[in-house]
Amino acid sequence: MRISISGSGARQANSCRRLASGGQSAVCSCSDNEEIRQTLRGLRLRRMTPKTITDPAKLRRELNRVRLQGFAVDDEETELGGCCVAVPVYGKERQVLAAVSIMGPTQRVNSGSIPRFAKMVRVAAREISRALGCESGGALSHKSTS
Repeated sequence: MRISISGSGARQANSCRRLASGGQSAVCSCSDNEEIRQTLRGLRLRRMTPKTITDPAKLRRELNRVRLQGFAVDDEETELGGCCVAVPVYGKERQVLAAVSIMGPTQRVNSGSIPRFAKMVRVAAREISRALGCESGGALSHKSTS
């Protein structure tokens, strides 16, 4: 089992350029719809495994799903045999600073265990966000990327 915190850099949309991971999807899902569209326009999404999303329309739908459920899942999209659950971390101004994630083999992190891990990662992200000055602890917005 691996737990990681990944930074997003200054701009959330930059994470869209490397979107296969759960952490990057969690961060990018917080970007403005137009910013996501502009970033994906003309961008070739690199396939890392047979499960990597490379179609921009499918990716926008996936980012919308991430927003609605509050966490991202990388189900063998970056590494065969690995599954990741990620949640964004917010700063004082409610800007997305990073994502916290948990990754493990698909035998341990799978559709049956994802809800339990998502809850754990949400709690960790909320605590980190509060420690960074985000009074509400942060939450994914419910903007549509359709």
